[in-house]
Amino acid sequence: MAKARKQQSRALKKKRNPYARALRENPLFRPKIEKDPTLYTRKTKHKKLND
Repeated sequence: MAKARKQQSRALKKKRNPYARALRENPLFRPKIEKDPTLYTRKTKHKKLND
């Protein structure tokens, strides 16, 4: 049972990480992946607009 779960999570990791997938297929190819800025920028709460 644990083995099956492990394989499943490994498949999910492959899907989740396009860099690793590209490296596995072709070590010379580096895809440029657009990162979502919401993941690494601080969210400003209730920012007042200066009109």
